[in-house]
Amino acid sequence: MKNKNTYIASALFISSFTFAASNAYAACHNLSGAYVGLGLGSNIAGNVLYSASENDAPVFKSTDSITGFLGGLIVGVQKEAGPLVLGAEIVTAYSTATAKTKKHGREFTADQGLSIEIGARFGLKVSDETQTYFRLGVESTEFKHKVPVDAVATGIDTKAKKRMTGMLLGAGIETKMGDSFLIGVEYRHTLYKAEKLKLKGTIVPITEATDEFKPSVSAIMVRLLYKMS
Repeated sequence: MKNKNTYIASALFISSFTFAASNAYAACHNLSGAYVGLGLGSNIAGNVLYSASENDAPVFKSTDSITGFLGGLIVGVQKEAGPLVLGAEIVTAYSTATAKTKKHGREFTADQGLSIEIGARFGLKVSDETQTYFRLGVESTEFKHKVPVDAVATGIDTKAKKRMTGMLLGAGIETKMGDSFLIGVEYRHTLYKAEKLKLKGTIVPITEATDEFKPSVSAIMVRLLYKMS
């Protein structure tokens, strides 16, 4: 009887230890939870398509690269569902990306500024601590559009701010470091609709000019996150 009780006690102890160890292991490698962090990167590719017309007559079209640095804050939450990791994020970033061109005496500048993105992430675990993922979101970005004065050509001197909304697509890889940190790298590409600016000329015969610009921005971002739960 004594040996039987010993066996039962030993079995219960081993079962309890195994259960506790498995929970500790799961907690150590669990990707679920809320997190905050920083993202730093660069606009590695992208362009701005310009087109201009004067008095409703086309003048030119030009495509110019837009490059610069970006950094921002990330707030998100994710949940494991078997091998999948589903999540949502808000990303607020500031970019120094700029595109410039000069045609027919007119110089155009588009500067990217503050952006806010709301997106969803769809991940697949490749190990207990690592996932690859695809993201889909909507990004609202402020662009500054400038046309400096050229009195000989147009007499136009204007600048405007446009907040443009585009669809963001991305993909990345992320891994856990220790109990509380996540680090990853992400590719992001945002497509915007074309925007038109009506500019009034001050020198006859240019009575009105229309500038249209359509940006698309690609960036690589390194992400460092603190997991709160």
